[in-house]
Amino acid sequence: MSVVAVRVAHFTLDPRDGRAVVLLVHEPSQRVLPLWIDDDAAAALASALRGDRLTSSSTAALLWAAVQACGGGIERCELTAEMGGVLQAVVVVEGAFGPAELPARASVAATLAVLSGAPLVVDDLLLSAVHSLLVEAAARQRGQKDVAVDAPLLQTTSERWNQLLEHLREKIVDERPS
Repeated sequence: MSVVAVRVAHFTLDPRDGRAVVLLVHEPSQRVLPLWIDDDAAAALASALRGDRLTSSSTAALLWAAVQACGGGIERCELTAEMGGVLQAVVVVEGAFGPAELPARASVAATLAVLSGAPLVVDDLLLSAVHSLLVEAAARQRGQKDVAVDAPLLQTTSERWNQLLEHLREKIVDERPS
């Protein structure tokens, strides 16, 4: 399996159902991998990207704290496969007994990669297959052959962040102690 590094490029909301979508991008090729995530996962990932401390209710925060408490580190986070429209992931943890692959939700893997500074990688074949589907769908939707995947995302990065934060503010109760 050949893997390539991706980065969290930006968030947007799916206009069909209002769910948060994280767009992961492979920089050299500009191939895109969308990751639909729930509001709690979007809030945790957005907080990690801003460098904020995550709430204790975040799965990623708990896992990162446990890895650190055990004196370990995160070697890499991998998005490995797609099953039934759901991305599968593993987090490779370096511990006292050597590396261990822990299964994880893709959103948790992405958040752990950001928190730990570990690379977020995806199987190159998976990235190519999903990206091709996106290009084909965009072309069908517009009735053209070659359409950029993010052409419908005409908002600036700031507008997309503000839209996501407003969406999350409406749905998530602030958990900070008063």
